[in-house]
Amino acid sequence: MSEKWTNRQRRTNRLVRTLAGYVLSKNVTPAQLYGLCQLTWITAKYEGQSASYVVSTKIPALGNVMGKDYLHLSLPEIADAIGEQISNPAFRELVVQDTGFTNLYNAYRDSSLSWIQANFNNILPLFRQAFALENDNQGSQIIRGIETLPGIPRGESGSLLKPESLLTPVFFSLDGRVRFPIINGNSRVRDF
Repeated sequence: MSEKWTNRQRRTNRLVRTLAGYVLSKNVTPAQLYGLCQLTWITAKYEGQSASYVVSTKIPALGNVMGKDYLHLSLPEIADAIGEQISNPAFRELVVQDTGFTNLYNAYRDSSLSWIQANFNNILPLFRQAFALENDNQGSQIIRGIETLPGIPRGESGSLLKPESLLTPVFFSLDGRVRFPIINGNSRVRDF
């Protein structure tokens, strides 16, 4: 893995942890958890402030996490607004730099929100556990919790996505140790 990509993952971790520290201390909504998941996503064009993922994914994700509509603002304006709201002026740099590192299959992106809503009572404790993670044994408990969740449906078709494809990237981003395993459908991960 390149140093550039590693740094991107670390920035994503800091961005998600900063927002989660603010959000998880309040009355959390499914849309906020969905937004934290979205912050780990990229699209085919994922570098630079004009990259397609910024408008299609990052700005809506920040809006979901903060419960606001930011679509009319630039990324630096959003960064300043959120930084002021969460009383963290250093937050700006995390928002304007490239973040996100997983390209969740598009067919499951929209249905993930309704899946989180339907399974919210089982998912929220896992988010909180990942945020407070201190050791690998606790990480194993979270993995066992993920394994009990139903698959994520793909619209009207019967296809199901394994929940770890959605959840392990965000749990990596919640883990202050930056070591929660990312499990996805990539053959390099499955064949390891």
